[in-house]
Amino acid sequence: IKPAAQAQPQLNDDCLNMISFWKLEVTTPKIMKGHYIVAGRVWTGISYAVYIDGEQTNLFNSADAPTETSHSAADGSKLYKFGEVNWTTTSEHKIKLVAVNAGMLFYDRIEFTPIQ
Repeated sequence: IKPAAQAQPQLNDDCLNMISFWKLEVTTPKIMKGHYIVAGRVWTGISYAVYIDGEQTNLFNSADAPTETSHSAADGSKLYKFGEVNWTTTSEHKIKLVAVNAGMLFYDRIEFTPIQ
């Protein structure tokens, strides 16, 4: 996807698009133990739930505005805060987004921001 002049750009000019009822699950590479804000860059007009390692951490309604949690050097976009985690081991993790009602999702990325 090449963004329009006024659109928010996607990282590397691409994103995943899903329509109807959908579920998106990502298994991360090993992430160092520590305290993180987990956030994602998505575009959608529907409600969806977020699960981190099988536990629901957030529920976004269709009218929720993004929460600015960090800026990516690549595009300065605002991110939705999925939750905070405090992992005690260095390991892989599962992040899952699940549609609450039918609709469209554009998924770009998940970011992990360390908390001091």
